[in-house]
Amino acid sequence: MKVEEGKFYKTRDGEKVGPFKWRDDCLDFVPAFYAVDTRYEGSWWSRTGACGYLGEGVGAEGRSVADLISEWVDEPALPIRTRTVTEIVPGVYGRVEISPYASTAVTHVGVRMEPMSGSFAALDAAELRAAARIFVSLAEALEEQG
Repeated sequence: MKVEEGKFYKTRDGEKVGPFKWRDDCLDFVPAFYAVDTRYEGSWWSRTGACGYLGEGVGAEGRSVADLISEWVDEPALPIRTRTVTEIVPGVYGRVEISPYASTAVTHVGVRMEPMSGSFAALDAAELRAAARIFVSLAEALEEQG
């Protein structure tokens, strides 16, 4: 293997390291490669990938675990993506109780204000703002789902 400037490589213990830079004076005027990656600060590599000074230990047969064994190859993209899903969680939020609504399509949500005095819930300014915030978030969730 031949190390080249600007490339990434796989170490003996499977880590990705790089990109590599060449310095004519890397080790007191001795030419060598060094990695821009700060995890390997103080380390250097020969043109063949052998690692010099590294405090992390030595692998099998006295070789450094940071010796380069191959050029790094990124995994190919897969036809899978992770989606974030918004869902309405039943429960009591302040003075607003949210319950699931029995429907096949999520287009409605059950809401009850507690405690109620007659047919009206008595809310002060802070409670009204908190309830409004809950109602707006519910409306946005329903729109997103529907």
